[in-house]
Amino acid sequence: MPTESVGRSPGASDRDNDRIPDTLDACPDAAGPKSNDAALNGCPLGGWGAPVGASDRDADKIADIQDACPDVAGVKSPDPKINGCPVGRVGIIPQPAPKLVATTPPAATPPPPPPPAPAAVAAPPPAAANAVVWYKPWTWFN
Repeated sequence: MPTESVGRSPGASDRDNDRIPDTLDACPDAAGPKSNDAALNGCPLGGWGAPVGASDRDADKIADIQDACPDVAGVKSPDPKINGCPVGRVGIIPQPAPKLVATTPPAATPPPPPPPAPAAVAAPPPAAANAVVWYKPWTWFN
């Protein structure tokens, strides 16, 4: 039974013998575990499981990805809420960005039909030029 890693073709180069082909290994000369992060795949882990060379802004020897207080030097702790924080301080645990899921938008509904145009009002027929106009005689003297 072959002992090749998944995705590795027989005879592929693996200089550090970590079972990750050099073409997929971010650290082809240093053995390390497989990772979903291409930048860390096959790279060795340092103290407390952080990748070797991980950033440490506060220089407390706790990598920023594991440091609850990455900008303030602190002490190591097994509790991730206070790891890397000064004694008595609770830090902020970085949360991964939420994964967005593409959904199909609902079908657009057609706009409602426009209201019917008002019926045209016919103009009264013009009066004849010689027509006699009658007035209400009871209104003449009011």
